[in-house]
Amino acid sequence: MKELRIFFPFIVILGLFLFVLGIVLIFRATKEEGKLKTFLLITGISAVSPFIFTLLHNLFYGLAITFTDFGYIFIPLHVISFIISVVLAPILFIIGGVSTLFYLKHKEK
Repeated sequence: MKELRIFFPFIVILGLFLFVLGIVLIFRATKEEGKLKTFLLITGISAVSPFIFTLLHNLFYGLAITFTDFGYIFIPLHVISFIISVVLAPILFIIGGVSTLFYLKHKEK
């Protein structure tokens, strides 16, 4: 198990790199118009959201453990933020990226 921890710094660096590129993509999308703006925003937001929703998942999980009386509030929030971070964001990233590439390819013709 300890051997797998040597990859953790690389994963963190890649995650932060994706986060920064997502922010750049969002700002780039504000200068575009039409469908391209929509596709770039979907791709940028889905690149930024795993980092944000992972932090929210950990926050809500910690609050659910700390304040057990309010578990009915924090447990669904940490489950929803986990699903967004692990399932929904990568799916939207693929959809947005592929849609952007198809749009740019067909726009050039």
